[in-house]
Amino acid sequence: MGMRIRNVTRSALALTAAAAAVVLAAPVANAASARCEIGFRSNACTSGSLAANASGHWLDYTVEGGGFPCYSADYRVHDSDNGAIVKSGHVGSGSTSGRIPGLYGRYHIRVYNSCDDAVGTIANS
Repeated sequence: MGMRIRNVTRSALALTAAAAAVVLAAPVANAASARCEIGFRSNACTSGSLAANASGHWLDYTVEGGGFPCYSADYRVHDSDNGAIVKSGHVGSGSTSGRIPGLYGRYHIRVYNSCDDAVGTIANS
């Protein structure tokens, strides 16, 4: 019986290793969006980096002003490689959105001068 348990254990380990190899070998897809949200007792957030749309060379952005007592936020979309600002603005109690054309690199959004619940999102699809 001891030999059978060892064979079953070896088979289970081999299957686990094979499954891990498949997961690790899978290509990483470009994310469709990157988001940040200002948390409690903070006044700024920065999203992760996102590549511009590969065929159209653009990014869409949406920014929502924070909750009480701020109800507004400033924002900047930066080139993640060189820090250049490709879009900036201010939003009041509602939201603002748009498309930034002519982009070829990776970008992130920073939302600041606000409070809880202000949100910035960039998307490439």
